[in-house]
Amino acid sequence: MDFDQFSPSLLYSFNDHLLNFAMLLLVRKCVFSEHHDPKKNFFLSPIIGPEDILKKFPKTYIMICELDPLHDGGLIFALRLLKSKVPCRIY
Repeated sequence: MDFDQFSPSLLYSFNDHLLNFAMLLLVRKCVFSEHHDPKKNFFLSPIIGPEDILKKFPKTYIMICELDPLHDGGLIFALRLLKSKVPCRIY
């Protein structure tokens, strides 16, 4: 997740009582160390994976909730999988 570029769905987190933007930043800091940047490592963030890796994905199901801060990222990832000819269903 790239917090430097806001998507419309990430803006939902500013008003969320449970998973607000500050909590998202805290979780990201706890999960990813400074040596593991999800913007550069597709093992941590498959949305940035090269097409030759995405083509190897199995049939994929993606659950996206209406007010999920990762809603837009999930749609972009699904679109990349579909363009790579990976069977993908979005719920």
